[in-house]
Amino acid sequence: MTQVAPRFPTTETLHTEHEMTHEQRIAIEAMRLRVAQILGGFSSELLVVMGPCSINQNDQDIMQRENDRIASLTADKSSNITALHRMPPWKPRSKAEDWHGLETTHPEMAYDMLHSAAASNANVAIEAAQGLHMERYGHLSTLVWKGGRNFGPEGEALVGQLGSEYSDVPVAIKNKLDGTTEDATRDVDVIELERSLTFDPAPAVLLYRGGKDAETPQAWKQRYIQTFDQTQGRLLVDVAHGGEMAHDPKGKFDKSVIGQIACLKSVIDIAKETGRVPQGVFIEASNAESWTDPVMPLEEAIEKVRILAALRITASREIQQSKV
Repeated sequence: MTQVAPRFPTTETLHTEHEMTHEQRIAIEAMRLRVAQILGGFSSELLVVMGPCSINQNDQDIMQRENDRIASLTADKSSNITALHRMPPWKPRSKAEDWHGLETTHPEMAYDMLHSAAASNANVAIEAAQGLHMERYGHLSTLVWKGGRNFGPEGEALVGQLGSEYSDVPVAIKNKLDGTTEDATRDVDVIELERSLTFDPAPAVLLYRGGKDAETPQAWKQRYIQTFDQTQGRLLVDVAHGGEMAHDPKGKFDKSVIGQIACLKSVIDIAKETGRVPQGVFIEASNAESWTDPVMPLEEAIEKVRILAALRITASREIQQSKV
C-alpha cells in the first residue's frame, strides 16, 4: 500500500542530527496528556486537528506561522480548544505513481519541519501507515491517526505496534472508505485492550470520515448521528474526505473547499439541534498551496471551531446537570 521515505538519511541519523531537549520532550508529553483527557472523556475541551492535506517543500515559512497560530488557540484559556497542527509527511494516494508526500521526495526536509513544529509548540499530528513512521516520527507526535485505506496486513501490524510499543501516544482510527465503521471500531478495541496492560496508556478513538454509504448531506447526517450514538459521543469527526464529498455542491460526491465548509457547518448545526458535539474535529485548512486535496482557509476554520467549542461547553454542562 505505502510508498515511504528513502532509506537515507536513516531514522537514526535524523534523530541524532535533530535532538530534542528534555524540556521539549516534557512539553510533548504534557500535550499528549491534555489530548488524552479529552479522548478519555475527562475534559470538555474540543480537540481540533487542522492543517494542510500534506506538507510540501515550498511552504516552510507558512507552516511555521500557522503552527504558531494554531498553538495560540491552545494557549488561549477562554477558547476551550486544544489545537494540533495536521502535518502529514506521508500521504496515501489512489495511484502508486502519484506523489506520496514530502518524505518520499525530501525526507530530511520533512523530518526537519516536523521537528521544528514539535520543538516549538508540541502540537504535531500525523498519519502513520506502518511502524516505520512511528519509529521515525512517533516521539515528535502528539496524536497519530491510521487512515481509511489502511486495513490490510500493514494496517494490522501498525495496530499491534500502536497498542504495545507506542501506548503513550493518543490514536485516532479512521473508518473505511466504504463508510463502514466495524473494522475501525475493532482496531480501537484491540489497541485499548493492548494498552490496558501498559502503564498510563493514552486512549484510542474512532475518527469518522464518512464514505460511500453516505453520499448526500442527508445520508451523511444520518450516518454521523448513528455513529455518534453507537460510540456514545466518544469519537472525532473528519469534515474533509467522505464528509466534504457528501456535501459536494454539484452532487457528484467529489472533493471541494465548499463541500468541506458545508460539512463543518453540518457538524455545528447537528450540535445545536441535538446536543451531539464530538470530542474533536479534523479539518484540512491552511493558506499554503495544496498539492493534493483542496483545503479551506485557516481563519475560516478557526472561526467555526470556536463555535463548536462553545457548544461543547454547553453540552457538557447539560450532561452534568442531568446527573444531579
